[in-house]
Amino acid sequence: MAHWLIDTGNTKRGLFFTKHQDISSNGKLLDDGNGNLVPVLGEEKMFKAHSAVDPRNLRITSEQDGSDVKVYMGLTRSENIGFKVPLDLDAIKTFLDSDEGKTSPTVFVSYVFANKDEDISTRTAVENHKYISKLSKNQPDMIDIKTSEVLWTAPDSKHVINYMFAGKVSGIPNTYYLCLNSFRTELYEDIPSGDNHSFEFLDAGFGTLKNVLLRPIINNGSLLDNDIIIAPKAEFSINLYSNKGYIGQRSLTASDVTVNVKTNLTYTKAEDGLLTFNFGDKTTGYVSLHIASNSLLDQDPDLSIRRTFTVHRG
Repeated sequence: MAHWLIDTGNTKRGLFFTKHQDISSNGKLLDDGNGNLVPVLGEEKMFKAHSAVDPRNLRITSEQDGSDVKVYMGLTRSENIGFKVPLDLDAIKTFLDSDEGKTSPTVFVSYVFANKDEDISTRTAVENHKYISKLSKNQPDMIDIKTSEVLWTAPDSKHVINYMFAGKVSGIPNTYYLCLNSFRTELYEDIPSGDNHSFEFLDAGFGTLKNVLLRPIINNGSLLDNDIIIAPKAEFSINLYSNKGYIGQRSLTASDVTVNVKTNLTYTKAEDGLLTFNFGDKTTGYVSLHIASNSLLDQDPDLSIRRTFTVHRG
């Protein structure tokens, strides 16, 4: 089964409001048995954000089809409620899993204009959308991944509307992502999981892709803001495989996921993936954890699945 992480890229609602709303929806407080309240994120989503939608945009919806779920793109205008076309996640997954997908790891769901002056309706653009990717070579081609048709070749360029793009996290089995263009695409409802695809909605309360995939539990220490760890003793450990994080919730083990570690502290890695660090004679240090994503994202420190923690003993 392919597991999709959907990032809305939503810049419309305001970061502070959005994060506050999402944390209130996803989090709860537990009593640890000693009268102390322990905050827990990601246990259950108590409400779904609802918003008036822009009539110029497409909207992503879904329908249950037996034991499977069909995902659609349609219009938001009330007079066009019945209009929708399938979002072909199977075609996207097949391409991203292929040899071509290793060197061309991004698929755009787009409308390609005939020229810069073409005037079309949103419905026409959605009805004639294409799944395109740039084949990496000396003179790159933009291709339709479903037909292998070459749409244009560098140094030519085309005017397009990119509604969303998709990629694959190569370092975690069966994990893919969709990033929506929030100025052209709306998603205000969760998509249920089916036989072939499951979905997780990344809201601002959880943060970016790297914050979701690299969600550690710290033993003998506390994780504070800005990825700062305070550890009172000489030794502390980081666990990415607990059932509180993405990897553990997918029942993946250390043999399934390779986590690359860079640090100026001494450390050991147990068979279950637990990373144990020792300050030695240091009072501060750093720990950088990285999971391979794809050949494009890994080049950009803001997009790669890497978290670097500053560690203070005290």
